Parts: sequence; C-alpha cells; structure tokens
Amino acid sequence: IQLHAETRSKQIAAWRTLVLEYHRLTKQSVLDIREAQRSPLFNNTSINSILFILFQEWGGMVYDWAQNNGMINTVCTLFELTQGDNTCDEEFHGLDTEVLIKALRTLEDEKKAEVIIFDETQGVKFF
Repeated sequence: IQLHAETRSKQIAAWRTLVLEYHRLTKQSVLDIREAQRSPLFNNTSINSILFILFQEWGGMVYDWAQNNGMINTVCTLFELTQGDNTCDEEFHGLDTEVLIKALRTLEDEKKAEVIIFDETQGVKFF
C-alpha cells in the first residue's frame, strides 16, 4: 500500500475495480480472504509469480513520469526510479528491480527507451 494519501486512494480504487470486475466475469459473488492468495486473480501458478500489474503497464507509468518530468533523452539509474526523491509519489516507487527491468524492456520494444547496464549500475535512457 502506498504511503502518499492521494496515490494510496488511486491504488485502492484500482484494486477495487480489478477485484469486482474479476468476480463479475467469473460469476463469483464472495471473496474469501483466507483463500485469496491461491486465487488466479492474485497468483499465476503457470509462471510461478504473483503480479497484479502487467509489465507494459508499469512501463507506461514510468514513461509517463519521464515525459512529465522532462527526462526524455536523459539517462536515469534504476535506483533513481525506484528509490529517488523525484518518484516518491509514483506507483512504481519501490518496485522490485527485476520487475522494473522487464517493464523497461517493453519500452525498448516500443523504441521509447534503452536499458543500459554498466558495471554494477543499471540505468535507462528514454526517447
């Protein structure tokens, strides 16, 4: 859960919509909290991962941030993106590095970014 009140409110609203839509589509009327972690909504056993936002969506959020903050044609470290002061209010702040890299790879596929790995530092240049 996000700490920033406005971001947290948006996050909870998004989760609410996701859960309600899933239950509507699967014709379920009850969510048993004790069983929720085993539900396909929260746990994808075929890839042995739990992911609630697609990599493309994470990538879109990061790219929107880059555009809105004048970071196009600029290199940012992954640390800056996930731990930096300029991203504290962003949903991707604190995101796992491996998830972030996969999200940034989707931007590479769209020719919007290039992931740069040098020594122990990882970064991304936005286009």
